[in-house]
Amino acid sequence: MSGMIMRGLDWVPLRGMDQRRLSEARLQAHYAVQMIGRKFAASPVRCWPHHFDLATLTTLPARNADSTGYIGAGLSPGDEYYDEPYFYVSVYPEPDPAALPSLPMLGHWHLHDFMAAVATAHKIVAAKNQQAETDDFLRAAVDGAIKVFS
Repeated sequence: MSGMIMRGLDWVPLRGMDQRRLSEARLQAHYAVQMIGRKFAASPVRCWPHHFDLATLTTLPARNADSTGYIGAGLSPGDEYYDEPYFYVSVYPEPDPAALPSLPMLGHWHLHDFMAAVATAHKIVAAKNQQAETDDFLRAAVDGAIKVFS
């Protein structure tokens, strides 16, 4: 995990984010992801050990009757793709990028190595209404992911 380095029991903060703010962000992420999970039959919110992200995962029937679609929604503390925390809504199998819906200004589609709608911490911090704009991003990304599989 390139965004954080563990030294003993202390975490080196991400890009100036102190431990209190990181804890608050993870708690807010837990509630946001839990809200998304209620929209459809999703797994409980979990901390995934391979990247230390908080996320929920759901399966949906894909257009091809022989396959299953997966939507993951969560908060990553940062990784080799983004050196800051970010919310994401991932889709698998990856659809044609031309089929992806537009996202609110807070987010963009990440298309390298995995496909996900992403809203990075610096964009969220710069938003006029951080909570409302993050909620709008997550709602639009989840709705768009669902449409990809319908």
